[in-house]
Amino acid sequence: MDKYFYLEIPGKPIPYSAHRDAAPQVYTIYSKAGVSRKTFSRKYNPRHKEKLEIQKTLKSQYLHALFDGPLIVRYLFRFPMPHNWVAVQKEKARQGLLHHTRKPDVSNLVKFYEDCMKGIVFTDDSLVTTFTPLKIYADVPMTQIWIRPYTAQELQDTIKEFLYAS
Repeated sequence: MDKYFYLEIPGKPIPYSAHRDAAPQVYTIYSKAGVSRKTFSRKYNPRHKEKLEIQKTLKSQYLHALFDGPLIVRYLFRFPMPHNWVAVQKEKARQGLLHHTRKPDVSNLVKFYEDCMKGIVFTDDSLVTTFTPLKIYADVPMTQIWIRPYTAQELQDTIKEFLYAS
């Protein structure tokens, strides 16, 4: 099996958040012909600052060439335990007996981190052909990512598995 590249982003996992319309911006442009006003709307990205911070962390950890072929990615999203939990609940969570079934959902988590890795780890997030996300409770919140190329043999095996699954 090929080697996985490991990436670790400290802090509570962050989900993707859809861009929202910001208030229209009005600019006044002065020219020799007179004054003209231009109005346009722009999209507001509520996760822009977080994305820049995570990209900075990724750049410091991943110092290799960009992946440009099919990829397998594994995500482990470690969420903090709720403050109101008693010791018994926290211990069950540590043992893996309590699952993180609250929001955010894994698809939005994966989408955000794939977007952050684009241009740093791989050329485009469409290269991720297989991913396995897992949300858990942990004492130390973080996002862990393992990434590696998908081999031709694995692709053939996966196709057979899907086609001949009972």
